[in-house]
Amino acid sequence: MNLWLDDVRTCPFVGNWTTAKNYEEAVDIMSSNIIEHAWLDHDLAPEHYQPNMESSNKSGYDFVVWMQENDNWPTNSCTVHSLNPVGSTRMCNLIADHYGTEDPQKHYVSFLTLMGRVW
Repeated sequence: MNLWLDDVRTCPFVGNWTTAKNYEEAVDIMSSNIIEHAWLDHDLAPEHYQPNMESSNKSGYDFVVWMQENDNWPTNSCTVHSLNPVGSTRMCNLIADHYGTEDPQKHYVSFLTLMGRVW
């Protein structure tokens, strides 16, 4: 099984993909399944899109921290597709630490690139 975490965008992949719209759904899916691949967004609530706005909703970064704290990672790969540059970098750094990747940006693919649009 594969995990797509994004509050707004639908999963562009076909096959065995399960979608989570928020942190809680992602934790539930990871806790009860073996995930091979995960694609993660950072901003998972409307207030995450507003600079300097506090939110009680957890982000994709919080989910990566949960994976780290629980040592529960996808067996094959974990990719960040968020358009939030600061959040993406933070997520990729933790992911790279886990997988032993020298360049954290290898865990990043812009959603725009994923959809075939390079702007």
